[in-house]
Amino acid sequence: MTGILAEYAGGGAYDVAVSEARFTPSKAHHGTSDHVAAFGPGLRHIHLTGGRRD
Repeated sequence: MTGILAEYAGGGAYDVAVSEARFTPSKAHHGTSDHVAAFGPGLRHIHLTGGRRD
């Protein structure tokens, strides 16, 4: 496997980040469907190449 293995919170990454005060919406587009769909929660992640950590 090659890619990024990321931890995501149950309940929606954006909603959980806002409720835990890890993200504060500050711009008009924050909370729109496009922004929420592309939101990265900033939780733990690892990069893998050929099944091994980079």
